[in-house]
Amino acid sequence: MSHIRLGDVYDIDDDLIRMLPEGDRSFHASRPFVVLNDIGNDQQHWPVVMGCPISSSAKSTTAFCVQLQSGEAGMNKTSWIRVAALQPLEKSDLAPSRWRGRLPAQRLAEVRGNLLFYLGLRIPSTPSADADAGI
Repeated sequence: MSHIRLGDVYDIDDDLIRMLPEGDRSFHASRPFVVLNDIGNDQQHWPVVMGCPISSSAKSTTAFCVQLQSGEAGMNKTSWIRVAALQPLEKSDLAPSRWRGRLPAQRLAEVRGNLLFYLGLRIPSTPSADADAGI
């Protein structure tokens, strides 16, 4: 297995992912998924990565989603990283032949910041961030 790195984006089978609410979601043959951990990715005995699905639909975006422009990380259209849908995935589902690209450092920093804020581990930097998040 090739080395899986923080910020890598892979196409995975869409039925491997949970995106709530399930009734509002469209299923596709595949869906982009961004890897958000780097610890343990090079260890064969640890079979799991953590990451988020990516969607091209703006319908269910939240203040925690991070927008990607067409061309970023292999996206062929504007898409959103669904930060609130953080979930585990088996490394074996990340085929090297389905690697799309890697998040730019600025986008990765946005995702990490939004994830910490969503989990309550970071205080927003501005009062408007509270309002944007519905707090």
